[in-house]
Amino acid sequence: MATILMEHLPPSGWSDVARKQDFEPINYRIGNIEKDLIRINGTLKVIIGGVLTVSAAIIVLLIQLNQNISSL
Repeated sequence: MATILMEHLPPSGWSDVARKQDFEPINYRIGNIEKDLIRINGTLKVIIGGVLTVSAAIIVLLIQLNQNISSL
């Protein structure tokens, strides 16, 4: 059965086989992408923390404003 399947494949030689060195540039780029994603993740955490802090401050100010208006 294997020989029947192999008959349908185009002829190839050892030059078509990927070597370990062929993957080094890809691994390097993946490593850089991972570093970038870690940096972006850290930046997003800081931004989200800032947004939550500002949102909480706005809510507190709105509550105080509402109380001040109610006391008039």
